Amino acid sequence: MLGGLYEHEYDHFAGAHVQTILRDLRVDTLYMGVDGVTIDGGLMTHDILESGLHEMMASIAQRVVVVVDSSKIGVTKLQRTLPLDRVNTFITDAGAPTEFLEALRKMGAEVIVAPLE
Repeated sequence: MLGGLYEHEYDHFAGAHVQTILRDLRVDTLYMGVDGVTIDGGLMTHDILESGLHEMMASIAQRVVVVVDSSKIGVTKLQRTLPLDRVNTFITDAGAPTEFLEALRKMGAEVIVAPLE
C-alpha cells in the first residue's frame, strides 16, 4: 500500500501523497478497472481524487491493461481518467457491444473477450 487519503467507501487510497510516491516508480504492466467507458469519453470514474491517479499510474507503466465488465461500457461518469488510445489491452466479457470492440481494435488495442456463462 502506498498510503495517502483512505476512502473507505471505495476501499482505496488517493490524494497527493500517493501521487508523490508514484512519480518515482516504474512498472511493466498496470491493471486497472473503471466505473464507465465510452469511445468518445475514454475511461471514467465517479471519484475526482481517483482520476488523477489513473493518469499518473498509466504514465509510469510500460503497458496498460483495462479490465471492465460489459455493464460499464457506454456508461458516462463524472470524471474522465484516461483516453482509450492509452490502453494497450482491453479485457471484457461477451456482453460487450461488437461496435465498441471493433472501435478499440481500430485504435490499436488488443481486445480479449471472456465468455459469459
